[in-house]
Amino acid sequence: QKRYSTMLLNAANKKALEEVDDDADVEGIWKFEEKQRATVMESPLHTLVCVEKWERVEKRAKGHVGDASLWIVSNVDGLVWKRLAIHEACKRKPTKAAIDALIAAFPESASHKDNFKTLPLHYACAYGASKDVVESLVRAAPNARQAKDRLGKLALELAKDLDDEVHGDKQEVLELLQKEFEEDNSPVSN
Repeated sequence: QKRYSTMLLNAANKKALEEVDDDADVEGIWKFEEKQRATVMESPLHTLVCVEKWERVEKRAKGHVGDASLWIVSNVDGLVWKRLAIHEACKRKPTKAAIDALIAAFPESASHKDNFKTLPLHYACAYGASKDVVESLVRAAPNARQAKDRLGKLALELAKDLDDEVHGDKQEVLELLQKEFEEDNSPVSN
């Protein structure tokens, strides 16, 4: 069972996603300026992320790069959040290709914290993203490994806390983050 608790899809958007394979037919649902960085309630890219249509996310991010820089705001059960599509994607075990497309469309996105002071890398590690996804995020934002979330945890600690069953690549992710963390914190020799 898939949960869409972070975004409530209205009937028109849901129907459009189910019936349409080409995003060009869906364009009329959302109106915003492509090049303008803004805060909106929903976007085509974010909607595709929420329903985990990874090939379409990749296509949309490549064809409409402005979507990746839109901050989405929502109020779910009295909790207001503000995040980019990459934050949401990292909570849903995305494909490497989808994450790479989101990063290519808005390179700074991997180093932006949402309003809960959480980076995409934190979400990826907390929700069991693959080693390849984590590697792409680390490559895009190397300093994210040392950043703590609002609870004071590193991505490495979040990955350690996850059950092995939920995180198929857990050991590989831990090795990647630990190796990178040790390299970043090793003393400089002259």
